[in-house]
Amino acid sequence: MIRTAMDAGPAKRRRRISAAPKKMHEVYEMTSAQLVTFEEFYNDTLLDGSLTFTKNNPRTGVSSTYAFGETKPSWSNIGPGHWLVDLDLEILP
Repeated sequence: MIRTAMDAGPAKRRRRISAAPKKMHEVYEMTSAQLVTFEEFYNDTLLDGSLTFTKNNPRTGVSSTYAFGETKPSWSNIGPGHWLVDLDLEILP
């Protein structure tokens, strides 16, 4: 958003661009085997997260093009063989 101060009254506001990516944070619970598959997908298929991919939006069910955000995926162990995986994603226009 761009704000422009006026001589009198409130500042005018407008969108900087209309086709901006939408940021999204997702958390998945995975088994150790699923985490290995995810790591292969991220590292090998998406070339360390540099390529885009298509998946269904978990809220709307609509298929969209996604990219990983600036933060690399991270995971933490929540029990024997179970992991929480944090993803910062962008839904591309």
